[in-house]
Order: sequence, then structure tokens, then C-alpha cells
Amino acid sequence: MEKVKITPEQAEAIEKWKGMANNKQILHAFIGNGKEYGWLDELECLKSLSFDEMALVLCGWYEIATEKERRKWAAIGRRVGEFKKGDIVRVVDKGDSNLQVGEIGELGNSCGNAFKVNDRLKTVKGGNFELICPVEHRFDLKEDE
Repeated sequence: MEKVKITPEQAEAIEKWKGMANNKQILHAFIGNGKEYGWLDELECLKSLSFDEMALVLCGWYEIATEKERRKWAAIGRRVGEFKKGDIVRVVDKGDSNLQVGEIGELGNSCGNAFKVNDRLKTVKGGNFELICPVEHRFDLKEDE
């Protein structure tokens, strides 16, 4: 499983929270927007994380994304490592799939943590791909797709 990538600002907020409360209290505040704990300012930088990502971060399953990487993904309106149907990607880790490292293809319909590349099932998370071209920048797709 790919570690959750967070910004240095997010890492700082998490460490601050861990000094004030346990993981259960932090998740409770995260779900409830932190009003009862007075953590609204700290929550602002964490809004991009899902509940599952936040739970993984609290367990230490994260790495700090470099600012350069974060800016690259932000320029296309996505979080670091966020893939979408129609993206053109290169396989960097084949996992248990029948794909080959270095193979380039289009992401198909997602099915939980599985993706299809060129109609072959890839049963590992999107972090095992390198983005070549985001779907929003493809010229070969019809306007209604």
C-alpha cells in the first residue's frame, strides 16, 4: 500500500494535534470540523485528506511530499498521486498484475483499489503508476467523454 503523501504544513498540524489529543479524539475532531476542540485553523490545511487517509496518517503511514511534486499535481487541480479514469500512465510497479513495468496505457474504470490499463486488470493502487498525461489535457477524447 502506498503511503499517504502530505505537505510539510499538514505534517506540522498532525504533530501539533498528537501533542494535544489521542488518535480517537483527533479523528472525532476531523469528522466534526474541530469546533469543540478549537482546531478549525489546523483543519483547514487537512481538508484535502479523506477520512481513510487521515486515519493512516495518524498511524504514521505517510510521507511528506516535496513542494515541487505538490505544485506539479496542484497545477492540474489534483492531490499528489490522484489518478482518474482516462489518464495516460506508465506502470512503475506491476504488483500481482499481468502488466509489465514500463508499460504505458490508459486508466480504465476503477474498481475499488484496482484499475484497468488497456483492458487488463491492475490490482494495485494508483501509486504504482507514473502520470504521463492527465485526462483533462488529452486531445484525442471527444468533448462529451
